[in-house]
Amino acid sequence: MPKLRVLGSYEIIGFLKKHGFFIHRQKGSHIILQCEVKGEYQTLTVPNHYELDRGMTKGIYNQCKRYVELDTLDEFFYTG
Repeated sequence: MPKLRVLGSYEIIGFLKKHGFFIHRQKGSHIILQCEVKGEYQTLTVPNHYELDRGMTKGIYNQCKRYVELDTLDEFFYTG
């Protein structure tokens, strides 16, 4: 079974930007990203840390499943 990779916030933000998200604003150590889906803006928050805990990474992965293809997500978030 593949393991969840340890990722930093800027790696995740770069990935999400390639898939239609943009940085809407930043409040403290949280970066708020948005994408437009069917005329409405969907929001995703990513903590601005050098390395994110695996639980936080899994939470972001679960939220991204609604907006990005699952095969692409698995390639980025999981090893092997």
